Amino acid sequence: MDEREAGRRARLLDLYTDYCAAFKPEHAPLVTEKMIRETTLTGTPEELQERVRKMKELGVSQAGITGGEAEMTDFATHVVQAVG
Repeated sequence: MDEREAGRRARLLDLYTDYCAAFKPEHAPLVTEKMIRETTLTGTPEELQERVRKMKELGVSQAGITGGEAEMTDFATHVVQAVG
């Protein structure tokens, strides 16, 4: 590996080490409202119902959801049951 490639790899490791576990200031420009909405189920119950309906139409049958008991109950009550 040449010196330029080693430098690129070192920069990537520095930038993305602990990417999912730690939020670094240089990550802030990547976190836009559009990115959050495109990669998470975030929004009002009505928005989430529509997104889950579209996911079902596309054949999605499972989604990973995190949160406490209250969040899971709210999601089940206001989204899952409403979509059916």
